[in-house]
Formats: sequence, C-alpha cells, structure tokens
Amino acid sequence: MYELHARTGCGCDSPVTGHPLMSVEAAIDRAHGLVGRLGRTELVALGDALGRILARDLRASHQMPSFDNSAMDGYAVQTCHFQGDGPWHLPVATLVAAGCSQAPEIAGSAVAVRIFTGAPVPFGFDAVVMQEYVEAEGLQVRFTQRPRAGQNVRRAGEDIARGMLLVAAGTRLEPRHVGLLAANGYNAINVLARPRIGIFSTGDELVEPGNELGPAQLFDANRALLISLARKSGAEVMDLGIVRDDLVTTVDFFEKHFGRHDLLVSSGAVSVGGKDFVKPAFELAGGTVDFWRVAMKPGKPVMFGRARDTVFAGLPGNSFAAYMGYRLFIEGMIARLQSLPVTGFEMESGIADFDWTRTTGRTEYFPVTFNGLDAQGNAKLVRLGHGGSASLCPLGQSDGIAVVAAKTAQVNQGDTLCWHRLM
Repeated sequence: MYELHARTGCGCDSPVTGHPLMSVEAAIDRAHGLVGRLGRTELVALGDALGRILARDLRASHQMPSFDNSAMDGYAVQTCHFQGDGPWHLPVATLVAAGCSQAPEIAGSAVAVRIFTGAPVPFGFDAVVMQEYVEAEGLQVRFTQRPRAGQNVRRAGEDIARGMLLVAAGTRLEPRHVGLLAANGYNAINVLARPRIGIFSTGDELVEPGNELGPAQLFDANRALLISLARKSGAEVMDLGIVRDDLVTTVDFFEKHFGRHDLLVSSGAVSVGGKDFVKPAFELAGGTVDFWRVAMKPGKPVMFGRARDTVFAGLPGNSFAAYMGYRLFIEGMIARLQSLPVTGFEMESGIADFDWTRTTGRTEYFPVTFNGLDAQGNAKLVRLGHGGSASLCPLGQSDGIAVVAAKTAQVNQGDTLCWHRLM
C-alpha cells in the first residue's frame, strides 16, 4: 500500500517551502525540450490529407501543362501567314476542343483552327487569337490585328518542370497544396502520424456534462477545453475520462497509460492539497519529474515529467489556469512533435484602459477586451474578470490575453501592455 505524508494548503497559489519557482521563459524551454520530432509516418488518401504534415518532399512526376494548350476560346493560327498589311482572311480548317486526344496535323497550311480553352494547340501553330477580335465570314475568319508568336498559348512545362519541388516535407497541408498535388496525379501521400495525446481530468467533484449535478459538484469543463485545443493543434486525442481523488487509483491509471501516448495531459490535483495525488502518484508509478511550479499567475503548480516513452504534463484544475498552461507549454510541444515551427504565444502592443495594483513575483496573464483605439492608433484594452482562475466566462468574452511582468506592481491607464490577440 502506498503511503503519502499529510499536506497542508490547496489551490494554485498555495505556498510550498523549499521549491523555488521557475520563470515562465525557462519553463517553456524545458517543456519544449522534453519532446522531439515523431518518426512515425502513415499513408493517407489525398482527400484525407488536409491539415496533415507532409512526411517527405513531393516533386512533379511530369511537366505542367503536359502539352501546349489554348488559354482562350478563339482561333489558332501560324503567325508566319500574317504578311503585309491586314486585314487577313483565313479559312477555318477544323475545330479542336478540350479533351481531344490528338490535334490535327495541318502545319504549313494557311488556315485557322477554331479552338477552345484548354484544347491542345495543333503542331506548328504558335498563337491563339481571342474570338472577340475575329470576325466570322462564312467559312472564313477575318483578322484585323497581327498576332504575335506565343499569344494566348500555354506552353508545355511553363508552369512546372518535371522533377520540380511541389510541396516540401514538414508543410501543414492546406487546400491549395491538396489541389496542386491532385493536379500532378497524387492520390495518396505519406504524412507524419498525428501525436497521440491522452487527456484526463481529476477530482471527485467532477461530473460529465449532461448528467445531473449532485451537491458541491461541477461539470468537467477542462477536459472538453483541452481536447478541443489539442485537436486544433493537429493531435490524435484520446479522451481518458475522470480519475477520482485516490492515490492507488491514480498510480494504477498512470501505470496503465505510460507508453501508450506521446503526451499525457491532466488537469487538477497537481498542487499540494490533501487530495492532490497527481505528483506523488506519477513518481510512485515510475515517472520522473522534470520540473514543477512556475512563477506565473494563474497556473503556478504546472508539472512536467517523463515515464518510459510518454511525456506527462500536469495542469492546474482551475479552468483559465489550465487554458494558459496549454497555450504556453503544450501547444508548442505538439508543434515540435509534428516538426512544425514553434511560434510561441505571440504578442503585440496595446494600451491599458484601466488601473490595477497587484502583488509582484509572478508573471500574470488575464483576459482583456478591445475598447477602440487611442489618438495614436494603439489598441485600448480593458481587463476582464476579478483575477480568479476558475471561471472561463471572462476568457469566453475576451478579445485577447494580456500579460504583466513579474516585477510590475502597478498598471495605470495609458501604460503600454503586451497582449495576445485571440482569433
């Protein structure tokens, strides 16, 4: 039977002696350093490739266009027959439409060929005159302007040469990439396997949404939030449910799931309360803690470690704290697993439209809403909520997340703020 010494305190802001806080910047570097590029690949149909990460360079198997074709509806001609001063009259020899297997071989004859967009240009013909600039006169056509060689003709290979790089390895495939690959005949491609992310919540107080709430119970919002974020990041997500506040149960849970996931993510029970079993259970199950507790608010008791082939991230139970932990740390970890660039929590400048006195020592993140522009064109930002980390309501109403440095004690109206715009 496992033994656990009694703890005092609870919640994200509980003091713990002998455990110095790590800076946010150092914690981000440590968290990202725990993961690297996945080596697994899989073959998927092109129609299922949207949003996936290309595993290897893909090159053109043939030139594009693969044959000389007309860029317009009109008449194909040989410019050598336009001598002297116009107008010029040429008989119409035949018609060529898109999809014709072979253009007629009539080079040398002083004739015009009725041609439609995308149709193969007959051999020896070097221009297409738009039908708007040609007058039909019975079985002949009349030209009043001398065409130039190459006019309205798409030459074979002018867009893409055979062997040209189409899409580079590591590209997240967008519709434009899918279309380009389809145009080159690809119907299945190799992509990186999605990172396997297991997500669970902890807490006896939690109830699945849709069920009846009992006394002092809460709907589990964090799991839905984190699953949505991870799927948006491109991960293959496994919903691992709710783990109850019991040491033996939590140890057994970890032992069952180590090695099954690239990244295991929890929310709750990672601080020092009497029912916070995640950290000791992780260690008893054979995990090694890399770091724990970061100088940020909310979300101080974040924990990262490794067990066998699984990296573990323990986030706080308070919902906004869990959200910030994901955005600051886990989002970049999933990007690294997919060989994508880690863009970080991108910031821009704004102006505080509020006054605020706060306790120093931790970098603080809080929801803000946009309140127009000042005379210099800077975004004016209003702080939302009351500084708590449990409610998602301010986040849901916000336009972005602002940040105040750990050493800043006072924010005055008009001060410059860094903020991250939510899209």
